[in-house]
Amino acid sequence: MFAITGITGNIGGELARNLLAAKQPVRAVLRDARKAGPWAQAGCEVAVADIADAAAMAAAFRGTEAVFVLVPPLFDPSPGFPEAQTIAATLKLALEEGAPGSVVYLSTIGAQATRTNLLSQHTIIEQKLRDQMLDGFNEGWIDFEFDESARRKETVALKTVLKGLIDRQTAG
Repeated sequence: MFAITGITGNIGGELARNLLAAKQPVRAVLRDARKAGPWAQAGCEVAVADIADAAAMAAAFRGTEAVFVLVPPLFDPSPGFPEAQTIAATLKLALEEGAPGSVVYLSTIGAQATRTNLLSQHTIIEQKLRDQMLDGFNEGWIDFEFDESARRKETVALKTVLKGLIDRQTAG
């Protein structure tokens, strides 16, 4: 079972569709239960959980091979990024309690910058996840050819991530 947050968006949705096409079980993690219908009809198990609710997120993550975490964007954070600090703490607790086999956190290019900027939100969350992971935090880049089709770029990148997750599940 793969739990996907951000499933109603472009990236999470594409990831879920690819997993379903590969005959993999998917748990759609949604903030809004009213958006569950299409995902349930597509064959997903549905969990309603907000990123700020550690207990609900832990329940959504429990029993999964892997979770894909995409946090909601915040374009006007407060000084010191308290919102990201809260999300990081909530995710840490949810992952400890839910104990998924693997975690894929979608960050952003620029999160590794040493000067504080809008992308530092991801830096904060990454650091909290890095500190938590017993096996270490596997950071990496997905490189692919740029072309005129944004949809193709997303699909190539996601299939790269998916292949590793699915290969591990079928080998184990």
